[in-house]
Amino acid sequence: MSTQRRKPHSLRLKPKSTDGGNEVSAIDDEDGLLLGLLDTFQRSTRRGDAAAATTKILDQLVELLALHFTSEQLVMRVNGYPYYQVHADEHDHMLARVRDWRHRYLADEVSAEDAGRSIKALLLAHMGGKDHALKEDLRRMRENEQ
Repeated sequence: MSTQRRKPHSLRLKPKSTDGGNEVSAIDDEDGLLLGLLDTFQRSTRRGDAAAATTKILDQLVELLALHFTSEQLVMRVNGYPYYQVHADEHDHMLARVRDWRHRYLADEVSAEDAGRSIKALLLAHMGGKDHALKEDLRRMRENEQ
């Protein structure tokens, strides 16, 4: 039996990538899942699927959105992202708005078409704005590490 101590493994939270690839790819993949689930909701309501089925899809969308925001905020924290708070505040605002659209849809105050269109516009604006800036900043941060 060896008496030598093993060197502890270090945990590397920041993937070594010249383009922020792992983190950017994860954000893009999750964005794709969100938009795909939203499209599924919209198709389901257009087909006239049962309310229980469309509600389940919408509930999954809200849950996935909350998980996505948590994941994205972890990436920002790990990387010391300087605009973390502004970005996280937008996440909180968006999640509240999506939950409100869900509530209004379930209460028959808005149509599924209006809810879906509004949620999609909200997501696309965020993805093209703060998320785009985050991904560009992650790429620059990786380049500066070189």
